[in-house]
Formats: sequence, C-alpha cells, structure tokens
Amino acid sequence: MQLNIYLLTHPFIQVLSNYIVEQEEQNNFIYYLKSQQLGSFLIYEVIRKWLNLQNVYIKKINYIQQLKVNYPLESYSIISDLTTSHNIITNAAKLLPYTTFKEVKHIDEQINYRKDEKIIFFEKYLCNYNTIKSIDYLIEHKDISINQMKVACIICNNKVLDQIGKKYPSLEIYTTKITNF
Repeated sequence: MQLNIYLLTHPFIQVLSNYIVEQEEQNNFIYYLKSQQLGSFLIYEVIRKWLNLQNVYIKKINYIQQLKVNYPLESYSIISDLTTSHNIITNAAKLLPYTTFKEVKHIDEQINYRKDEKIIFFEKYLCNYNTIKSIDYLIEHKDISINQMKVACIICNNKVLDQIGKKYPSLEIYTTKITNF
C-alpha cells in the first residue's frame, strides 16, 4: 500500500476533532463554531500544496505594497454528504474563491466537472466504500485524473484505507484519526 496518508496532529486540530467526535452533532452554537474551525483547518491542509499564489504589486505614493493572491482561474469542488457535514465545510468557500459543493449521493447525475478542477472528497467518518465508488465514477465517466482528487475526513477506518490504497495508491488522504472500528 503506497497510500499517502497525512495524519494531522497539530494541537488545534486535535482539540477541535476530539470535541466534534465526543459531542456528536448538537444544536448548539459552540459545536457549530468549532466544527467550522475544524473544517477550515482541514480544507487548508488539503489545498496547501495545490495553492498557486501570485504576487500583486500596488504602487502607493511612498512605497510599493506587495500582496499574494490565489490564482483566479482555479476552481474547486467539495463532494460530501451535505446533510452530515454542511456545518464543517461551509467556511471552505471563504478560503477558496471558486468553490462548489456537490452532494456525494448525486455524483452520477448531470453534474459538470471541468478538466482542471480540483476535487476534495470530505467525509466526517470515512467508514464505508462510497468514496471509492465516487472516485471510480469520476475517473471512468468524467475522465478526471486521480491527481486532481484528495480525500479529507475527521476519522477514517483502516479497512477502508486498505481498500483505497490497493485501488488508488497515489491518492492523498488527510485525517485526524485512524481507527479499527
């Protein structure tokens, strides 16, 4: 198995992850805020290598100001079960200017994908094989390269990781915990 698994161990990410897992989904504001923060950190870690920043120079009267901006033509799709993870990934649109959210259950419907679009699969718990089926569909029917896809999850099952590793060894997976359940 040559799978690229990135276990995110930063203390902020671990504290937020533990809180989200222990509390489960509740209708309280603190849970909502912490899940948004965790989603922002996870999405940032996933896109960090993909970001293509350009320097922009603004001439002021006495100096030149330099800014770094994201390449404006890059687009991202986040494919997820939006009923369970909408509160976690909502801040991703603030990080990425051209982001669309797509429901994993409707991946085979008439949804258009661009050839150069970056795709992030997000699962709160990666414990079933739906992500593998979705990746299979995109590769076979939409001609999207595995290099344009990454997977992010809070917790993932080692058996699912083994299956993904056998089928897609170059896929990158970002998680906070790996379990044996």
